Amino acid sequence: MNKVDNLKDAYLTFHKFICEHKSINLKEAQTLKNNVIKNLEEPFKSRFSSLVLFESSGDILWSNVMIATTIFKDQIYKFTNIPKTKEDIETHKLLKARECDEEFEASLANMIVGDNDKFPYRSSYYITQFFQTLGFDETHDGSTRRIWVENLLKRYPITDVYKIVTKGLFRKRYFIDAKKDIDIAIKDFGNMLKYCYSANDVCDISSAFDLNINTELLFSSQIKSPDKPLNSLIEESREKFIKGDRQGAVEKIWDALERSKTILNDDKKKGAKKLCELCAGDLDSDMFNNEYTTLTNIGNNYQIRHFETNKKAIEDEDTLKYLYFRAFALVNYAINKLNSQQTKQVEVIND
Repeated sequence: MNKVDNLKDAYLTFHKFICEHKSINLKEAQTLKNNVIKNLEEPFKSRFSSLVLFESSGDILWSNVMIATTIFKDQIYKFTNIPKTKEDIETHKLLKARECDEEFEASLANMIVGDNDKFPYRSSYYITQFFQTLGFDETHDGSTRRIWVENLLKRYPITDVYKIVTKGLFRKRYFIDAKKDIDIAIKDFGNMLKYCYSANDVCDISSAFDLNINTELLFSSQIKSPDKPLNSLIEESREKFIKGDRQGAVEKIWDALERSKTILNDDKKKGAKKLCELCAGDLDSDMFNNEYTTLTNIGNNYQIRHFETNKKAIEDEDTLKYLYFRAFALVNYAINKLNSQQTKQVEVIND
């Protein structure tokens, strides 16, 4: 059996058990419910799990059972429906909004009853008319309009919700009669969907901690080479970067880049070659050699280490940051490889 058949079998067994008993054996019911849950995917799994379907007395809470059936139908729809038409694609987008945001029905209910002022206002009588015109046998019971519609929507599978949106919510006649701009309402609905899609995203709150992600990630560990002047240049570049002196930071990290070439040999060309060979592993040494050459050329042709009038100035903040982190990453990588080799040599000697 595939996952669709497993889910269908589990849910139909569970539902049949409920329908055949006026008073439920809670232990047996929970076992059958768990069998359904294990065949669901998130967020359907969590929502189904959280539903209270039975009173402690064993009485069935049918309104929640209807929501459980909707969750089951939505999962089956997602498993089996491969979008082929415009309607299929739109229904899947609507389902995605429902999946991502537990307030999806509440937002949609606001639009249907007109508590969202971009949509026609509907009194109790017109709410009933709205649903019955669409073929749903529903009559508003006089309770709070928005909450009643919200709870009703939770019991409808996504295919019915799509019908409510496309055939009811955006019927032109309603907007003409209410003197509302349907284009503004459509735009608002689109914004609602976008909000739903991102409702559970974790926001970047670095600014609240006064953090810069590049600064924190690259500066979290102290880079220490065997060469103290090199370490000083790196530290100076850090300090200037953090204080906002991007030009000064780039100048110092380029000085560090040039000095790193002499760690293994006083001759820069020979030292750079040895360092590139040391860096080589998953990547060929030529790649690192090309990187050193490219950055050296940038330093020679732009106002980074040399400020003659024939050198081009770099004033764009983003460009300076890009150049800084490019050079910083290479120096950092080379030093780490050098330190790693020296550690291995010490271990060999000790052995």
